[in-house]
Amino acid sequence: MGRARAFDEREALDAAMLLFWHQGFRATSLKDLEDATQLKPGSLYNAFGNKRALFLRVIDHYVERVITARVQHYLECDGPPLEELREFITSAFVHVSKGTPSPACLLLNTAVELGMEDAEIHLRVAAGMRMVERGMQRQITRAQALGEVDACVDPQAAARGLAVAFQGILVASRMTSRRAALVELTDQAMGQLGLSPN
Repeated sequence: MGRARAFDEREALDAAMLLFWHQGFRATSLKDLEDATQLKPGSLYNAFGNKRALFLRVIDHYVERVITARVQHYLECDGPPLEELREFITSAFVHVSKGTPSPACLLLNTAVELGMEDAEIHLRVAAGMRMVERGMQRQITRAQALGEVDACVDPQAAARGLAVAFQGILVASRMTSRRAALVELTDQAMGQLGLSPN
């Protein structure tokens, strides 16, 4: 009978996730991961394998803990659809109001850093981004049914455009401590796509 692990795997993944989120994949060393997770090299390797294998687990963990939770809260709920869309975006940089730039999004950061050079990482990142786009499309479709969005707007195209705009706003959130400017960018993006509340 195998010996039970003497650490909480979820806590270790949380710690590794925050480290990769703030530093990126390449800049994070195994020593950094050991320090962050408080695991010895042998335990880290036995639990997660090498750095890339751990990063794949972290991406899955991030999608489950952050992306899925936020999509369910804002984009799969039945509140006012355009308000929920706007809040989904602006809540992503809420910490900027405390005077520090945002770490943005682990998926976006990874896409910028690694692009398509690692197919498995790329597939996981793309799947998480599609989840956001589908949630946006759901709320745009709801808004259209409620008469809040013009019938000529294509919900799929608008969701794709808003998802791309959201990624740009997240990049901007890494370079400013002015939350008001990011909120203004959000309102401009929604307005240009015909998604401004009446």
